[in-house]
Amino acid sequence: MNKITNIFEEFEKRSGQVVITHGEETLKIAKKLNDLIARLPICLADNNRLVYLMKDQLMAAEREQFLAGFDLGLKMADVFKEDRRSK
Repeated sequence: MNKITNIFEEFEKRSGQVVITHGEETLKIAKKLNDLIARLPICLADNNRLVYLMKDQLMAAEREQFLAGFDLGLKMADVFKEDRRSK
């Protein structure tokens, strides 16, 4: 997937940024998590660390899934291109 990562990073450089919006379901779950964390009997530093770790995990998962989908799209395009050539 290194080739795809390089393409993604090059796109980011040229366009300035890639904006990934969160869906309604993701935001609902984030709100529930926020409410739960706010009620946990932990110190502020641990609370903040937990929130940042959850944010980092979500961002990593979104990026990996985007790259996997992009990679699949490129592979499918190659298959369709080969299929058209064989006809």
